[in-house]
Amino acid sequence: MVIKYLKSIRITNIILISLLFWGLIAQNYTKSLQFSYDHIWLYLALIFTLSGGYLINNYFDIISDTNNSKAILNATKKYYLFA
Repeated sequence: MVIKYLKSIRITNIILISLLFWGLIAQNYTKSLQFSYDHIWLYLALIFTLSGGYLINNYFDIISDTNNSKAILNATKKYYLFA
């Protein structure tokens, strides 16, 4: 079940965006790395928004994904509602 969930939120895309986010944050602080709670909150908001967007996309495109053989096996609309 965890593997299907990670596929549905496209974990590789989220990891890539995470690396870009923290790389851009670190680039702004070349002299000394001073992270604040604002950076963490912004990061968490970004990750949760991305995950939710991917789940909504999978929910509404489940019919077209099954026609194009891109669907996650045994994942129904009920799965995306309670994921």
